[in-house]
Amino acid sequence: MPIAIEAGSRDTELGEPFSTLRMADRAVEQGDYTAAIEFYASISAEYSSAARQATLDESRQHAVYEAHLGYLNALAHAGRLDELAALAETDNQARRRLDHQLYHEGRADDLQARAVKGDRSALYLLIHLLRARGEDDRARQAVQDLAPDNKHARKLAFGVPPGPWPPSDPPAWGDEA
Repeated sequence: MPIAIEAGSRDTELGEPFSTLRMADRAVEQGDYTAAIEFYASISAEYSSAARQATLDESRQHAVYEAHLGYLNALAHAGRLDELAALAETDNQARRRLDHQLYHEGRADDLQARAVKGDRSALYLLIHLLRARGEDDRARQAVQDLAPDNKHARKLAFGVPPGPWPPSDPPAWGDEA
Protein backbone atom coordinates (compact mmCIF):
# COMPACT_ATOMS: atom_id res chain seq x y z
CA MET A 1 0.00 0.00 0.00
CA PRO A 2 1.61 3.30 -1.03
CA ILE A 3 1.95 6.01 1.58
CA ALA A 4 -0.56 8.81 1.08
CA ILE A 5 1.55 11.99 1.11
CA GLU A 6 0.39 14.80 -1.12
CA ALA A 7 3.00 16.64 -3.16
CA GLY A 8 3.62 20.07 -1.69
CA SER A 9 1.98 19.10 1.59
CA ARG A 10 3.33 20.34 4.90
CA ASP A 11 4.94 16.91 5.38
CA THR A 12 7.22 17.39 2.39
CA GLU A 13 7.99 21.02 3.22
CA LEU A 14 9.48 20.26 6.64
CA GLY A 15 12.98 19.54 5.35
CA GLU A 16 15.29 16.69 6.27
CA PRO A 17 15.17 14.64 8.38
CA PHE A 18 11.73 15.84 9.50
CA SER A 19 9.87 15.18 6.26
CA THR A 20 11.19 11.62 6.07
CA LEU A 21 10.40 11.08 9.74
CA ARG A 22 6.83 12.28 9.14
CA MET A 23 6.48 9.94 6.14
CA ALA A 24 7.72 7.06 8.29
CA ASP A 25 5.22 7.93 11.00
CA ARG A 26 2.46 8.12 8.41
CA ALA A 27 3.46 4.66 7.11
CA VAL A 28 3.14 3.28 10.64
CA GLU A 29 -0.30 4.90 11.01
CA GLN A 30 -1.33 3.15 7.79
CA GLY A 31 0.10 -0.19 8.94
CA ASP A 32 2.78 -0.26 6.24
CA TYR A 33 5.66 -1.32 8.46
CA THR A 34 7.91 -2.27 5.55
CA ALA A 35 7.77 1.28 4.18
CA ALA A 36 8.20 2.72 7.67
CA ILE A 37 11.31 0.60 8.22
CA GLU A 38 12.77 1.90 4.95
CA PHE A 39 12.04 5.54 5.83
CA TYR A 40 13.45 5.24 9.35
CA ALA A 41 16.52 3.38 8.07
CA SER A 42 17.18 6.10 5.48
CA ILE A 43 17.36 8.69 8.25
CA SER A 44 19.79 6.55 10.23
CA ALA A 45 21.94 5.95 7.15
CA GLU A 46 22.06 9.66 6.35
CA TYR A 47 22.98 10.79 9.85
CA SER A 48 24.83 7.81 11.31
CA SER A 49 28.40 9.07 11.21
CA ALA A 50 29.69 10.79 14.34
CA ALA A 51 31.01 13.67 12.25
CA ARG A 52 27.59 14.19 10.67
CA GLN A 53 25.82 13.96 14.03
CA ALA A 54 28.19 16.51 15.56
CA THR A 55 26.94 19.12 13.09
CA LEU A 56 23.26 18.60 13.91
CA ASP A 57 21.27 21.03 15.98
CA GLU A 58 19.33 19.68 18.94
CA SER A 59 16.03 19.25 17.09
CA ARG A 60 17.68 17.23 14.32
CA GLN A 61 19.51 15.09 16.89
CA HIS A 62 16.15 14.41 18.49
CA ALA A 63 14.64 13.52 15.09
CA VAL A 64 17.46 11.04 14.42
CA TYR A 65 16.88 9.45 17.84
CA GLU A 66 13.13 9.29 17.18
CA ALA A 67 13.86 7.64 13.82
CA HIS A 68 15.93 4.99 15.59
CA LEU A 69 13.15 4.25 18.07
CA GLY A 70 10.59 4.25 15.26
CA TYR A 71 12.75 1.80 13.31
CA LEU A 72 12.87 -0.57 16.28
CA ASN A 73 9.10 -0.32 16.80
CA ALA A 74 8.41 -0.91 13.11
CA LEU A 75 10.66 -4.00 13.15
CA ALA A 76 8.72 -5.34 16.12
CA HIS A 77 5.31 -4.63 14.56
CA ALA A 78 6.42 -6.20 11.28
CA GLY A 79 7.39 -9.36 13.15
CA ARG A 80 11.03 -9.04 12.17
CA LEU A 81 12.24 -10.17 15.57
CA ASP A 82 15.37 -11.83 14.22
CA GLU A 83 16.61 -8.44 12.99
CA LEU A 84 15.60 -6.84 16.27
CA ALA A 85 17.45 -9.59 18.19
CA ALA A 86 20.59 -8.97 16.14
CA LEU A 87 20.45 -5.27 16.98
CA ALA A 88 19.73 -6.10 20.62
CA GLU A 89 23.20 -7.59 20.97
CA THR A 90 24.70 -4.07 21.02
CA ASP A 91 21.77 -1.66 21.30
CA ASN A 92 19.96 -1.22 24.63
CA GLN A 93 16.86 0.29 23.04
CA ALA A 94 16.60 -2.68 20.68
CA ARG A 95 17.05 -5.06 23.59
CA ARG A 96 14.26 -3.43 25.58
CA ARG A 97 11.97 -3.26 22.54
CA LEU A 98 12.55 -6.95 21.81
CA ASP A 99 11.83 -7.86 25.42
CA HIS A 100 8.58 -5.89 25.38
CA GLN A 101 7.50 -7.51 22.11
CA LEU A 102 8.17 -10.97 23.52
CA TYR A 103 6.16 -10.03 26.60
CA HIS A 104 3.22 -8.76 24.54
CA GLU A 105 3.28 -11.94 22.45
CA GLY A 106 3.27 -14.05 25.62
CA ARG A 107 6.58 -15.75 24.77
CA ALA A 108 7.73 -16.75 28.26
CA ASP A 109 10.27 -19.29 27.00
CA ASP A 110 11.99 -16.68 24.84
CA LEU A 111 12.03 -14.18 27.71
CA GLN A 112 13.49 -16.84 29.97
CA ALA A 113 16.20 -17.63 27.42
CA ARG A 114 17.14 -13.95 27.33
CA ALA A 115 17.04 -13.73 31.14
CA VAL A 116 19.39 -16.71 31.37
CA LYS A 117 21.89 -14.66 29.35
CA GLY A 118 21.68 -11.86 31.93
CA ASP A 119 19.00 -9.59 30.44
CA ARG A 120 17.36 -8.10 33.54
CA SER A 121 14.49 -6.45 31.71
CA ALA A 122 13.66 -9.84 30.17
CA LEU A 123 13.67 -11.33 33.67
CA TYR A 124 11.34 -8.64 35.01
CA LEU A 125 8.99 -9.02 32.07
CA LEU A 126 9.07 -12.81 32.43
CA ILE A 127 8.02 -12.49 36.06
CA HIS A 128 5.22 -10.07 35.15
CA LEU A 129 4.02 -12.37 32.37
CA LEU A 130 4.03 -15.47 34.52
CA ARG A 131 2.29 -13.73 37.42
CA ALA A 132 -0.32 -12.27 35.07
CA ARG A 133 -1.01 -15.80 33.81
CA GLY A 134 -1.38 -17.05 37.38
CA GLU A 135 1.87 -19.00 37.19
CA ASP A 136 3.24 -17.60 40.44
CA ASP A 137 5.21 -20.74 41.30
CA ARG A 138 6.98 -20.68 37.94
CA ALA A 139 7.77 -16.96 38.41
CA ARG A 140 9.27 -17.63 41.83
CA GLN A 141 11.27 -20.55 40.49
CA ALA A 142 12.65 -18.38 37.69
CA VAL A 143 13.89 -15.87 40.26
CA GLN A 144 15.39 -18.62 42.41
CA ASP A 145 17.16 -20.12 39.37
CA LEU A 146 18.25 -16.94 37.58
CA ALA A 147 18.64 -14.13 40.09
CA PRO A 148 18.18 -15.19 43.70
CA ASP A 149 19.93 -12.04 44.99
CA ASN A 150 18.10 -9.56 42.75
CA LYS A 151 15.92 -7.57 45.19
CA HIS A 152 13.63 -6.17 42.52
CA ALA A 153 13.02 -9.58 40.91
CA ARG A 154 12.31 -11.08 44.33
CA LYS A 155 9.86 -8.28 45.09
CA LEU A 156 8.08 -8.88 41.79
CA ALA A 157 7.89 -12.63 42.28
CA PHE A 158 7.31 -12.90 46.02
CA GLY A 159 5.86 -9.53 46.91
CA VAL A 160 2.88 -7.55 45.82
CA PRO A 161 0.34 -9.06 43.43
CA PRO A 162 0.98 -8.29 39.76
CA GLY A 163 -0.37 -5.02 38.49
CA PRO A 164 -0.55 -3.42 35.06
CA TRP A 165 2.57 -3.37 32.93
CA PRO A 166 4.68 -1.33 32.83
CA PRO A 167 4.85 -0.57 36.53
CA SER A 168 4.85 3.09 37.45
CA ASP A 169 8.09 2.90 39.43
CA PRO A 170 11.03 1.20 37.67
CA PRO A 171 13.72 -0.04 40.03
CA ALA A 172 16.50 2.28 41.04
CA TRP A 173 19.88 1.24 39.68
CA GLY A 174 21.10 0.08 43.09
CA ASP A 175 18.04 -2.14 43.62
CA GLU A 176 18.73 -4.38 40.65
CA ALA A 177 21.72 -6.15 42.25
